[in-house]
Amino acid sequence: MNTMADRLIEAMTKSAARQYGKERVTELAHALQCAELAAGAGGDEEMVLACLLHDVGRYAVAQEEIGDTLGAGASRATKARGHHEAGADLIAPYVPERVTFLVRAHADAKSVATQPWWPDALRLRRWDDEAKIVGKATRPLSTWGPLLRKYFADSR
Repeated sequence: MNTMADRLIEAMTKSAARQYGKERVTELAHALQCAELAAGAGGDEEMVLACLLHDVGRYAVAQEEIGDTLGAGASRATKARGHHEAGADLIAPYVPERVTFLVRAHADAKSVATQPWWPDALRLRRWDDEAKIVGKATRPLSTWGPLLRKYFADSR
């Protein structure tokens, strides 16, 4: 069975071959570092999941729909959405509302808001910015498989 968890793990595995924008790390390394930073800081399961998947709209969504893709020369649709919006929409049917909010908010988390999860969005943003260290040791993607399968077990 090809569950959403399987599709996400496959997309994340493929993202290991792509550089994360102008940074010297890959998209996968960036995601794993962000999740490690959250886990190391005592982030709860939802926070860690949001950190792991915060850029899911960059690698698990058709990039023709994305207006802020990291790819050089990528085409941009007239009414393209940001990767954070597309990623949040992709995972929303599977995860708690807070995880969806954090993925959607991480790109704009440098501004001020009164939403109760905003401090978490700011934490995710900080870890997002810090997760760009070349060669930094992280646990492999397979470590996060059980967490992904917990939320994405069916093939909606």
